[in-house]
Amino acid sequence: MKIFESFKEHLNENTKTVYFGEDNLYGHAGYREFGEKFAGDLEHKDAPSSWYILLVLDAVDKEMVKNIKLNVGDYIFRYETYNSKVAGMQPFVKVNTKQGLVYFTEDLTSDIVSFSKRGSKIKFLNLRKKYI
Repeated sequence: MKIFESFKEHLNENTKTVYFGEDNLYGHAGYREFGEKFAGDLEHKDAPSSWYILLVLDAVDKEMVKNIKLNVGDYIFRYETYNSKVAGMQPFVKVNTKQGLVYFTEDLTSDIVSFSKRGSKIKFLNLRKKYI
């Protein structure tokens, strides 16, 4: 995993997670596009050519996911990829930083948010310290 010098503030080798502060934001394309909604980005092994931009939840999103049980190291975000952007979608995703897994929503058409039981191994994960 390639790590830029400025991102070496905190690194967990087991999950290949880099936590970065506010001074490192401007190098991220996601921040330039989404501003304060940008929470980080990831790539996982089941879709190696897709880059997922993670977005913070707003008040409506938080209400939708409030009943989901989260373990230590679990975080819920919305995400956008090139394909979801074309479709005009920003689905939910659950990221487990302890195990290095990402879980996607089972049914994108339902108003009830539920995540798949099987996670996909994270290849890399960059998260803003501000949102974890």
